[in-house]
Amino acid sequence: MQTDWKVKLMKAPLYKEIYHFICEQIQSGILNTGDRIPSEQELALQFNVSRITSKRALDILAEQGVILRLQGKGSFVQSPHKLGIRPIGCHQRKPAAERKQKLLGLIVPDISDTFGMDLFVGFEGACSRQNINFMFRRSYGSLELENEAIASMLAAGVDGIGIMPLHGESYSPAILQLLLEKFPVVIIDRCYPGVSSCFIGTDNLESSKTATRYLLKNGHRNIAFLSPPVQSNSALDGRIQGMTLAYEEMGLRPDRSLWFDQISSTLPQKNKSETIEANVHILKEHFKNNPQITAVFAAEYNVALIAKKALEGLSLKIPQDVSILCFDFPSRLDNDYEFTHIKQNEVYIAEYAVDRLCHFQAHNACSFFLIPGKLRIGRSTKAIALENH
Repeated sequence: MQTDWKVKLMKAPLYKEIYHFICEQIQSGILNTGDRIPSEQELALQFNVSRITSKRALDILAEQGVILRLQGKGSFVQSPHKLGIRPIGCHQRKPAAERKQKLLGLIVPDISDTFGMDLFVGFEGACSRQNINFMFRRSYGSLELENEAIASMLAAGVDGIGIMPLHGESYSPAILQLLLEKFPVVIIDRCYPGVSSCFIGTDNLESSKTATRYLLKNGHRNIAFLSPPVQSNSALDGRIQGMTLAYEEMGLRPDRSLWFDQISSTLPQKNKSETIEANVHILKEHFKNNPQITAVFAAEYNVALIAKKALEGLSLKIPQDVSILCFDFPSRLDNDYEFTHIKQNEVYIAEYAVDRLCHFQAHNACSFFLIPGKLRIGRSTKAIALENH
């Protein structure tokens, strides 16, 4: 009788073994809401089966609503309730009855007078005008600190959170959990493709097209796009797409060999003098190896500063030899020199986020709102004759 039982077990479909394994991981609390499930390939190797088999197990869990599958991102625990269990490890929240006044939170990687300060001022101002209490935290580019900020705000009983997610290839499990639970969250600046969320940010694609068109119409063809490492960052993705489309609209093609995306010193916790100098040095080499460059499109203001320093280190003048255009510019900089730049409307973005959080409803939690940036002409760009390059 025991042998018959073993035979029956061996003949059970292999995908069920994977299915039950994942269910047990969720039921035991090893995997919680928002946690990433091993990939089809990882499960196939672990259970020594084909990817077709592991895919079937994940497909069934997705159909049952237990997990959420996101193209190019992976699978995440979505609803342990579907297995008849209570989610383990959920954030503890202060009961609404104990809160006498509405409380909203804002979490950003960092703030500066280039980008972030006006966002902070706009968010706080909107809260103040509506007699709303306000909490603020910086994550400093750390996923751990971002998670701690979310936990502390929930423990304080916030009614909603505006979050600017970190750069990175993967989604934050803490943010994903809030979204899956329909907690009032507004994602700012960097959206989560494939996940239902309320998003507000700059229309980077159209803004970048506007900036690139300006350079192209002024005779520039060999434009170097400079940026931090391009990860899963919707802001940079949009700026790259916008630049490419601007070329295509004029029947041209950008020379991507002139682009450079390894400016690490602008990232949180990387802004150190030795890192900046290293970036200046490598950009000097890039410019020396590509003397045909007539304009720089910097994805951020601090990238523009590094490019300016590198060019001046090569005895090149701006804009006489090379023009520079960038996103953002310090609004409080006491300096008559101004880069030609795209100005993002941070105050409006912040005010919109507060409005959405105050009127948040689960059925309209999924919305996507883009604010156009404005091109402001400074002293760092000039027109050139096409025959000059």
